[in-house]
Amino acid sequence: MTEFFNTPQPLTKPVVASAEEELVMLDGLGGVAIIMTPDTVQRTGTSLISAAEPV
Repeated sequence: MTEFFNTPQPLTKPVVASAEEELVMLDGLGGVAIIMTPDTVQRTGTSLISAAEPV
């Protein structure tokens, strides 16, 4: 059986969101940062909530 040591693992801690100059920044683990517009954040949030609902 092949072992994969670089297999992505699910996050278990929430990312931190902050706002600056009309942009929203998400700072995650491992130095990952995402910058979005407020509208994009709202639509992404809605999508995340829908995906997290039990099937």
